[in-house]
Amino acid sequence: MIISFLNCLVTLLASPAIQLEDAEASFVNGKRYAEVGNHKDALPAFMKAKELQPGVAKYRYWLGRTLANLSQPALAELREAVKIDPKNAEYQHATGLYLAGNEQFVDAIPYFAEAAAISEKKARYQFDLGVAFFKIGHYALAAERLRAAIAEDPEEADQYYWLALAQRASNKIPESVLSFKDALRLKPESALLHYSLGAAYCDLGAWPEAALSFQKATELNAQVPQYYIALGVAYLNVAELDGAMTALWKALKLNDSAEATHMIGQVLFAKRNLPDAELYFHNAAKKDPQHVYLYWLGITQLSQNKFESAAVSLQAAVDINKTNSVYNHDLGITYEKLNRIDDAMACFKASIVDSKNGLYFAEFAAFLLRQGDKAGAMVQAKMAISLKYSNHPVFRKLGVDIN
Repeated sequence: MIISFLNCLVTLLASPAIQLEDAEASFVNGKRYAEVGNHKDALPAFMKAKELQPGVAKYRYWLGRTLANLSQPALAELREAVKIDPKNAEYQHATGLYLAGNEQFVDAIPYFAEAAAISEKKARYQFDLGVAFFKIGHYALAAERLRAAIAEDPEEADQYYWLALAQRASNKIPESVLSFKDALRLKPESALLHYSLGAAYCDLGAWPEAALSFQKATELNAQVPQYYIALGVAYLNVAELDGAMTALWKALKLNDSAEATHMIGQVLFAKRNLPDAELYFHNAAKKDPQHVYLYWLGITQLSQNKFESAAVSLQAAVDINKTNSVYNHDLGITYEKLNRIDDAMACFKASIVDSKNGLYFAEFAAFLLRQGDKAGAMVQAKMAISLKYSNHPVFRKLGVDIN
């Protein structure tokens, strides 16, 4: 009896050690599979390790990683690893990555922040935290973290790229141009970087420089329609209409999109080929009835004295974007041409709602004067002057002192 009792006691004392040994062996086996990308066979090994020793952080972490690689829910395991070992930056970071990968950037930020706090010198942790801040619109915080990442690793192009995006979103356009150039210094063959630099040049109105950047993007990747559309827009803004048309036709060939179709209409409009421009604007609006496509269709019809058609198109644009002063003004002009004075009046009134542009007040004044309402015209003219707008014939007709 004494011998039997001692044997039993030895077995009980040895059991946890045996379990730990078995758990570690299973873990090592699972890691061997995981490191060669065989996540399917790694999964049962990690699950066994967890079952034998659920309080070991690395078992929960690797199980979570494997579940994520198999597109299975992994958050509970990753969070448990963090709970067991909260000072492990890798566990914190991986949990943040999982959340960010599921577009849960707000929830990801505390994990990225903790990883960065634990390991301040790790550029990747600062970088991912910066990107997460960018994704939720906190551009200043994003830029701060991205600069910290650059300080630790100044030879990583993606860090400059995201810093440039944050600067551009903060309307710091000259700074963003410099950051895009820094990214290109490290990654000169990136079509995306050249395109992004071109977009920043567009913000500055530097159209020749934008065209050069977009051209380079198309040379490096000739299969992206947006690069050709951007190139066409840049050429259009420097009046290189043939170059614009060539670029936009390439975009249309790659993707029969409403945007490319509309921009071809813009080039034709600039060439004063109004019938063909109308056709392309019509086709763009048919593919995608956006208000801007409908507006340009209406303007082209108005330019050809097709007042009924223009009224339909412009009204459709206004119905989508009711507060647009330009749309309401031009629809008012069209209704006046059709002698639909009440409709025109409503449109001119809508054009000045919340407007800070004196032009629309002056235009409303001119309309009222044409209708014989001099007193009403005078009121609107004075509003235009109060908004520092004085360059309109209506002031002379009313005898208004603009000084």
